[in-house]
Amino acid sequence: MAETLTIRIGAMPQRMLVCNPNDEENPIHVKNANFEGDVLIRVANFRGVVPEDAPGPIASIPYFNGRSRKMSFQFQGRFAKEWSADDLVWSQDWDQPLNVPTMMNLFTKFWKMTDPGSFSELNSPTPYMRSYVATAMCTITSWPPVVPASEVGEEPFRPILVENINGLLSAETIAKAHSGVGVLTAQASGLSLGDAEDGGVVASVEDDVGEGVADADTNAVGGDVEVAGDSNGKQPQQQQTLVSKFGFPRRMTNEQKQQQQAEKESKLIERIMKGGDESVKDRRRFFAVEENRKETVFKPDLVYGFEVFNPYFDPNEFKIKIPGVSIDLHKVTNGQPMRLRLMSKDGETVFFTVEVSAQPAEAPADGDKPQGRFGGLFNRFSK
Repeated sequence: MAETLTIRIGAMPQRMLVCNPNDEENPIHVKNANFEGDVLIRVANFRGVVPEDAPGPIASIPYFNGRSRKMSFQFQGRFAKEWSADDLVWSQDWDQPLNVPTMMNLFTKFWKMTDPGSFSELNSPTPYMRSYVATAMCTITSWPPVVPASEVGEEPFRPILVENINGLLSAETIAKAHSGVGVLTAQASGLSLGDAEDGGVVASVEDDVGEGVADADTNAVGGDVEVAGDSNGKQPQQQQTLVSKFGFPRRMTNEQKQQQQAEKESKLIERIMKGGDESVKDRRRFFAVEENRKETVFKPDLVYGFEVFNPYFDPNEFKIKIPGVSIDLHKVTNGQPMRLRLMSKDGETVFFTVEVSAQPAEAPADGDKPQGRFGGLFNRFSK
């Protein structure tokens, strides 16, 4: 089945090109009125379809050495205008209904735990799984362009990205790291997140309260956002106390709660500004909050680099594999390709599209079934 794996990339549906995964020297260039940049796809043990002029599939590259990742989507480029972090989403969507098994719903719950910005609707006539770019990406960075927009030429592609979102944070946000003044003062324990139709999920900027459900080599990158709550998706208010001079606990005042929350947000921003792998989970927690996304802007005068990867989606098998669960996407999608898009939240603007497709393996004919010592017995029970 892996030999049929085909990945196509394009800025517009009518301009999709078959890419050569793992060819780090020749990413696919995409350009339209909203975005210009390059897209590179990496696939572990790739044996699929490549462009006609390619010498052949590139099965292995050093990128995967010592890593559990099965696939990586990396792209960099410049936006034609400003977009807030609340407007940009990374989308997986389909044109036709899905055949959704129970295990798929378990996967989306697992996904929401690791990516607090995710939201999905799998039972819709046009299903989707989406997340805000600011929380979905495993790496985000930016740099001043080498090639000015006024000159002809493509920005040099950077195959290695290092987390650094200082160029993305607003001056007001950076000031909070030094002033201790945070936006999350309405509630001491967190704010609701997500569309009203989705029921919302609580995101907290509490200090580290436990280990993440995944390590740094997953799509979650060790995300540790608290999502526990009641049946309505609301997190119960926790009683916060101080100790009086007599040793008895007393309730914190609203002003004390607000100050404590501001201090926690200040520390969170400081950790984000340090960059590197260790800051990714804090960046996800920070952008899980709507107000933080809305005041953060992607600007056209910077080049932005993004990468998202995970060890759960195996494109060669076209399956999602998490501990104890294996989901055959051929059956789920009814043969539809997987379409991934960088797009605006309202769906009106699409920056580029990646389409992943593979044909399911055919059952072997009787003459092709294993023979030998146990061949006859195998054939009897495999018909």
